[in-house]
Amino acid sequence: EVVQRLNLIAQLFSSALTRKQTAEQLASWKQFEVLVTEISARFSNLPPDQIDDQIEDAQRCVCECLDVDLSALWQWSQREPHLLTLTHLHSPPVGPERPENINANDAFPWSLKKMSEGKPLVIYTENMPPEAARDQAMRRRFGVKSSVGIPLSAGKGPIIGFISFDTLKTKPPWPKPIVDRLQLIAQVFTNALTRKRSEIELRESQARLRMATESADVGLWVMETDAEKIWVTPQIRTLFNFAADEDLDYDSFSRAIDPADRRHVDQAVQAALQSGENLFLEFRVKAPDGSVRWIHARGKRLVDPSGKKVRLMGASVDVSQRKQMEKKLREQ
Repeated sequence: EVVQRLNLIAQLFSSALTRKQTAEQLASWKQFEVLVTEISARFSNLPPDQIDDQIEDAQRCVCECLDVDLSALWQWSQREPHLLTLTHLHSPPVGPERPENINANDAFPWSLKKMSEGKPLVIYTENMPPEAARDQAMRRRFGVKSSVGIPLSAGKGPIIGFISFDTLKTKPPWPKPIVDRLQLIAQVFTNALTRKRSEIELRESQARLRMATESADVGLWVMETDAEKIWVTPQIRTLFNFAADEDLDYDSFSRAIDPADRRHVDQAVQAALQSGENLFLEFRVKAPDGSVRWIHARGKRLVDPSGKKVRLMGASVDVSQRKQMEKKLREQ
């Protein structure tokens, strides 16, 4: 009877301990759910120059919430495609230093092959298969006990890198709900990094175009036909004698054009908008001092996918010197 009572007491203690552990686990998961929501909201409209710092701060928050020691985000090098570059890291102050670049095929070929399938990978270092011997040696070198590795891919686009959440002291069970949420965080990071890359490429493209047009004294313009507003580069303002802060529309350009050429220009613009044929014309612009400048303009009609918004985009250049030479040739 005494033994039965002791067994009953032990069962009660065990049941109470299990309930306590379950309650603590649920509370931890709930806290992590809140963190995932907060991270998703934080990155929704984040400026590109803040993305890197916010990713590392989010890595820190995730590690602290899950009691994980380290998180490393690697991206494929744009200069050397076979290398992964460590771009974002949260790690303890002590321990082996992570390399800035690593050859994934040499360092962890088994893990790379698995994650290249586009799915998260949970790894326990001491339970890896024989074919992962090279991966296992690298993980032991850095003291990694367990980890979740997640490929970074925007939609069905190519994999741009990988992120891992590693433990150096313990081996947690990595339940599926946690892995799913980590995958969601990885997707948030991927979207932010992809947007940052796109904006950097756009700025670089605009800078190259600006250098090319400035060196050739070419001005660019875009006419929004629905509002008749016109966007221009500084070269256009110089060519047409517009003030730096002047709001421009079609009438602004019409007034700047020599009265003798206005009808010709208007007919050419309307024809390009209606037919879709490329704009090609030359006309004169009169400066306030009475001098005349010849302008050569080319344009192309653009229609958005809905077919509702139409704009005319083009370039203009000063050809006054050529016109003067043609005049002299005719006189001779």
